[in-house]
Amino acid sequence: MLFQSVVIWTCEGMIFLSAIRLLGLTVDDIAAWLSVSFANLSYLIPSSPGAIGPFELAVKTSLVNHGASMSQSAVFGLAIHVWMLLSVTGAGGIVFLTHRIRIHNHKPLLEEIEDLPVEMP
Repeated sequence: MLFQSVVIWTCEGMIFLSAIRLLGLTVDDIAAWLSVSFANLSYLIPSSPGAIGPFELAVKTSLVNHGASMSQSAVFGLAIHVWMLLSVTGAGGIVFLTHRIRIHNHKPLLEEIEDLPVEMP
């Protein structure tokens, strides 16, 4: 589990790092991983559907603390949130649809749900 966490956080950090370089933000080397950490911690704030608001604030604050301007950090927070939302949701949707096609189950999902037992076994 620790190994998987390190791999996932490294990949996510590389996404943030490449986006920082793409936008030309002037920050130090640790800023990308700090913003990933703060962004993931922002999901712990209750009552924030999709972490809209806390995510951007956490990313903006971490980048400003490492030398980026406030306006560029705000735009970066919005852009990376949209990118992460679309890529993760898109990947999940592709995996879901691929699974449905591969099992050759053409029963509509709502009918399949109705066939589930009411109580857990």
